[in-house]
Amino acid sequence: MMKQVVATPMQLSYLTGGISNKHRCCREKPILFATIEHIEPSMYQFIFRLDPPYVQDSLPMALRHTVESWNSTLQLVASVPKSWVPEPIVQKRLLINFLETLCACLSNAAVMPQKSEIILKQQKNLNELNFSATYCDALPSGLVERIKVKLIPILQSIQLLAQGHDVIDSGPCHLRWILQWPNQKLLTKRRCDTDFLNQP
Repeated sequence: MMKQVVATPMQLSYLTGGISNKHRCCREKPILFATIEHIEPSMYQFIFRLDPPYVQDSLPMALRHTVESWNSTLQLVASVPKSWVPEPIVQKRLLINFLETLCACLSNAAVMPQKSEIILKQQKNLNELNFSATYCDALPSGLVERIKVKLIPILQSIQLLAQGHDVIDSGPCHLRWILQWPNQKLLTKRRCDTDFLNQP
C-alpha cells in the first residue's frame, strides 16, 4: 500500500505535466483514477494510524472518535470520562492502536459480536481501559490466539513506555481484554524516588 501511496502522485504529475503527454494521459487516466479510488480508503486508514484524530487533545475524545468508526460493525459503545489527566502523546497513540487492532481482528472473524463496549476509568494509582465483547453462541475458533499475535508489538511497547500490562478473560460466549497502567502522578513519584536513590 505504501508503494501505491508514493507512486500514484508521481504518475499523476507525469501524466498531467505537459502537452506532449496528452495522448498518454487520455489513455491511462481511467486506470490511474481507478487506482486512486482503490487506495483512498487505505490512505485514510494509514493517516489515521499515524495521527489519530483528537489524540493531541485528550484520550477520552480520541477513544470516542475511534469507537464511532466501529459502532455499526461491532455494535461498539464507549463509556469514557469527560476529563482525564494528560498523558504522553506516544502513550495515547499506543492505546488507540491497541483498540484499532483489536477491533480489526474482531471484524475479520467469521462471527460478529452481539455487542461490545470499552470502559476507560481512573482509579487511585491505576488507569484502566476495559474492552468486552459478547457473542450470541460462541467465540470464533482461534480468535483469542490470533488477536494475541497481532497485539504483541503494541503490548510490548505499552509495557516498556507506560509500565502497563494486560489481562485476558475469555469464556464460551465472551471476551474481555483489560489494559492497566500507572497514572502520571504515580509515574512521576516513582521517577523522583529513583532519582533520589541514585544520588551519590
